[in-house]
Amino acid sequence: MAEAITFLLFVLLTMCLPPLLTQASATTYHVDVNTGNDNYTGLKQSPSRRSEGRRYHGAGDKTLIHEGVYHEQILGGKSGLPNKPITYEGLSEIESFSWISHC
Repeated sequence: MAEAITFLLFVLLTMCLPPLLTQASATTYHVDVNTGNDNYTGLKQSPSRRSEGRRYHGAGDKTLIHEGVYHEQILGGKSGLPNKPITYEGLSEIESFSWISHC
């Protein structure tokens, strides 16, 4: 009987625990070529200068790219998940873009 309960708990944990672990909250990063610094965290109060922070992205994360002239390319890196893509959005009064990375 104890073995059956142990097995049942094992099955429940292996089926239910992984989805709970992947539901961490998404992070919004900021890139600003005018006021950012590559040594900053990339969060709203301390934007990064370049989009290299993408290597830290996880599923569902978003990067907001502030207005400015950027001399870099955003190349792939990590992918999101089908239901949690990694997104890049331009913040400009004149023109905006969105780029989505997922499996």
